[in-house]
Amino acid sequence: CNTLWGIADKKGCLIVPIQYPSVCYGNEDGFIVSKMNDAGELKYGTINSKNQILLPISYNYIGVFKNFFVYSNNAIIKNAKEANKYECTTFNSDSLFGIMDSAFNLISLPNYSAIVDASETCIKVCKDNKYGILNKEGNLIIDFDEYENFQDILFNCIVILLVPIG
Repeated sequence: CNTLWGIADKKGCLIVPIQYPSVCYGNEDGFIVSKMNDAGELKYGTINSKNQILLPISYNYIGVFKNFFVYSNNAIIKNAKEANKYECTTFNSDSLFGIMDSAFNLISLPNYSAIVDASETCIKVCKDNKYGILNKEGNLIIDFDEYENFQDILFNCIVILLVPIG
């Protein structure tokens, strides 16, 4: 399908030119968009309502995860299950994920092998088969070396399943 999309404001005035194969998600802070690269591959990035790039349109995957956006370069995407939502079928073993907040501000570069869970105030991540907790600004608040696993993040609190390393 060669359909291209742009973005109009509430009055119907075009604010982002019609140039993107998809506009996958949007709010007042930005939009997930796609474009074909020179190799003919569909890549994703984020723009604001002035068509300024927030995250370069060079990623294989950007998806919504709870209150955050997760992005990666090593995802293989299955077709949209429903409007504005993508289902990842496979992540390569070397896939690394980064995180943006709901306003499309960068929280973390793609440094994590998994984004496991999130609450409004913290994010459970995995790196080198160890788990850590980031706050919503991306600062590590529980180090990867302290515990092998965390049971759950519930209601802005951390419940830790104590499994000493070693």
